[in-house]
Amino acid sequence: MLIVEGLQEDGKLIGVISHVSTLKERISTQIQVSPHTGGRSVISGPWMQ
Repeated sequence: MLIVEGLQEDGKLIGVISHVSTLKERISTQIQVSPHTGGRSVISGPWMQ
């Protein structure tokens, strides 16, 4: 995680895909993708209230 944080401090945009709870807790901004009926997905995030 230190490498990812270092890249972010350098102005890099980083994306992480994870199902590990301890890792997800350390990432402040998240986009969540949840399965929906008919094979579709629902996307949620901090911009969608």
